[in-house]
Amino acid sequence: MFYDKFIELCNIKKEKPTPLLNKLGLSSGNLKRWKNGSSVNFDTIKVLADYFNVTIDYFFDETSEQTIEYVSSGNSFKGLYELLKAHPDHIASFTNGTNIPDNSDYERIAQYMNTEVRYIASPELFEKFSEAPNSTSVSKVSNISTKDLILNILGKIPANGEYKFLQVRISMVILRHLLNMGITAEQLEKAKLIKEKIYGLSDLTIDESKKKSLNFSDLIRISETFNIDYDYMLSGEKGAQVK
Repeated sequence: MFYDKFIELCNIKKEKPTPLLNKLGLSSGNLKRWKNGSSVNFDTIKVLADYFNVTIDYFFDETSEQTIEYVSSGNSFKGLYELLKAHPDHIASFTNGTNIPDNSDYERIAQYMNTEVRYIASPELFEKFSEAPNSTSVSKVSNISTKDLILNILGKIPANGEYKFLQVRISMVILRHLLNMGITAEQLEKAKLIKEKIYGLSDLTIDESKKKSLNFSDLIRISETFNIDYDYMLSGEKGAQVK
């Protein structure tokens, strides 16, 4: 929720919410409305993002849901355009979030990430792969590297359960690699990743359909905060040169 993000940033910067809003020329009456779940216009988000030195997408947990709310709340298309421009991976998500990688792509993803196909594929999809192990289907994305394939997958908004399962399981493997590097959930929270997302991915008792996967913005924060490259983050092997 936007309100929770705002209060969190105020606490970090040791600012009191009401005086801060007044200082920025914003109505203090917004606090109650935000706490009750009211939408926030783009201009306000931009002012706060600039003040706290965070990206606009920091205030949103699920961009797909927030975008729908943003448009339905009567905000301008110009504001929506600026929001999407600030988070370009989600523009691609509107046009291509349904293509499930084929068997060969799952195999190379699993090999690259040092895991197994049966772990990253949904049970139903893995059963299909097992029934046709010698499939000769041609991958639509075989010309790109495995690293780019994984990053593209995480950059999409899932349009079906199998795609979401893959995103979540890839995210869980990444967290496992980070833990092996000594990077804990608490440290990721301090790096401004969404608390509910990180702890949800870490909780093996929660169903994958209820979890939120890491996105490319999360990976950027992790890379910059802990000074690790994507190969290391995705494969768990330092200095890995995996294609």
